[in-house]
Amino acid sequence: MHKLFDNYDGTLPVIDGFIDDSWRNDACPSMINEKRGLKLWVDYVNPDLRECSGKRYTLCEYDDNTENYVCNELLATDSLSDLMEFLK
Repeated sequence: MHKLFDNYDGTLPVIDGFIDDSWRNDACPSMINEKRGLKLWVDYVNPDLRECSGKRYTLCEYDDNTENYVCNELLATDSLSDLMEFLK
């Protein structure tokens, strides 16, 4: 369970440099690494609970210094090991 998502069926991974950046109106929890300009969406384990029916982990470059939040997708995967390898 996640403090902002009562029915969340997973846990956020521990990834060096990333902190919880979840917001209650988002579709799922997220994490941010401000130093690297990265945002990681960590969707529900059960694909049937995913609002956007995408992959579990979606990593984006982000720029929140503009008037409109911009997130350019770098990786979408269901594999935590693939995500960790990509982040190396």
